[in-house]
Amino acid sequence: MFLQFSQWLQNIHWIAWTMGTNAPATVVEVVHYFSFFLIVGPVTILDLRLLGWTGGEQRPSELVSQFYPLVRTGLIITTISGLIQAAGSATQYYDNQFFYYKLLVFFAAVIVTFVVGRKTLDWERLPQIPFTAKLLALLCILLWIGTILAGVEVPALSGVG
Repeated sequence: MFLQFSQWLQNIHWIAWTMGTNAPATVVEVVHYFSFFLIVGPVTILDLRLLGWTGGEQRPSELVSQFYPLVRTGLIITTISGLIQAAGSATQYYDNQFFYYKLLVFFAAVIVTFVVGRKTLDWERLPQIPFTAKLLALLCILLWIGTILAGVEVPALSGVG
């Protein structure tokens, strides 16, 4: 059933045209990659601040209120552009273990990102940032690095994309 859905998705006219034509496919790919900057940059700044590896005058909660609208926007754009890219080769991704690994790491990164964002104010109220908060911040950075590396490696390892 999921294979039939993949075939249907891949054959939607505008997806087939977009991903089958060089210029539109390139635009979708560039938008996908650049939207990661809206996520990974702000998240890394906050995580490094929580880890104590960067100083600064701003409290971590201020960084969350400033940056998380960008993070949410980046996630929306990344998700839409990624879905379009995946839909263009849906039958090839259907049985691709590397693609599922990438999705797993991506969703884990998103979950940890929002846990860190939500808990930052609580951690900031304590005399010092707890060790578990620092571990989550480090995990968050590593998951985003893993997401990017997995995204690069899906085509390299599987020939899809």
